[in-house]
Amino acid sequence: MEFDFTKVLGQSRAKNVLKKIILEDNIPPFLMFVGPEGVGKATLALEFAKALNCENEEKRPCSECNTCRLMSQFQHPDLYILTPNPEESIEKMRITGELRTDLYDPTKDIKINEVRELERELWKSGTYIARYRIIIVLNGENLNRESQNALLKTLEEPTPETIIIFVVSDLGRILETISSRARKIFFSYLDFEDFKKYPFTLTEKISLPLLFRLSNGSIGIAKRLLESETIRKRKDIVEALLTADFKKLALVFEDLKSERKEMLNFVDFYLSLARDLLVVEVSEEKLINHDLKGELRKLRNKTTPEQIHHMFIQGAKSYRNIRRNANKEVVLYPLLLPFYPHSFRDIVKL
Repeated sequence: MEFDFTKVLGQSRAKNVLKKIILEDNIPPFLMFVGPEGVGKATLALEFAKALNCENEEKRPCSECNTCRLMSQFQHPDLYILTPNPEESIEKMRITGELRTDLYDPTKDIKINEVRELERELWKSGTYIARYRIIIVLNGENLNRESQNALLKTLEEPTPETIIIFVVSDLGRILETISSRARKIFFSYLDFEDFKKYPFTLTEKISLPLLFRLSNGSIGIAKRLLESETIRKRKDIVEALLTADFKKLALVFEDLKSERKEMLNFVDFYLSLARDLLVVEVSEEKLINHDLKGELRKLRNKTTPEQIHHMFIQGAKSYRNIRRNANKEVVLYPLLLPFYPHSFRDIVKL
């Protein structure tokens, strides 16, 4: 039997494991796809669901049979996608024809009522028309503690012919009682050869090698960065830090959208600067922001190791604040503290 998982770039290890699972007809009732954001976990989860239920005995998924087409359109009665605000998210997926995590806010929790609605459906006997009923939980780490505990009973007593797939970027946020029950399939960042196969729409300021370094080989992050105001202002941000022009940085913050995705973009870039300030004196070739090496060298000469360490601490705090739905001021302004060691209130007044 031939398998066609070419919709996902790279990830040969994960693909081979899934092929073996199907060929041996030994399907675990609970799988967990674990790896970085934006490397194909969700897409491969859908392709695996199609392959398990495909009507073609020679090539799976064939993407042409009735089952494959219905699943591709998110209209198959035996396919369930669990996300924050699932009705709105799935409608967007039907319009785009893609299982994409950027179609909803990935920082929002999956609430208990959404889990209970799914459980009511699960306890109905049997599948509708497919071999297996597939539940794909996107951003499984966004199930809050109450939701994870509610789902635990279903995992302890799986219903027949039901396969649950958690798509997870942060395994540490999954309860051990749930994580220990899963067969884990691990994903990695793409290498440049696979990354460059994706048809990105590049700008004059962002070359493909630079986009690869900034995204660390994640197609999902790269697509998010290409739409980001932060990326277009990278040089302005570094120069403002270099000249201690905090009023200019405050204006940059004001111009940024209050969307969580944009705040994530800024914090990602900020941490890439912290990492580059450690690396620039050792190897310029390993810089993420290689096109800013001159500015980074100057900034490193004005920055102490303690300040760089403080940058990493503040970046981690900002990530947590984004998860807590904090506003833009609470997320971004404290990032200036390593360079402007006064109170948060003083920074906001800049």
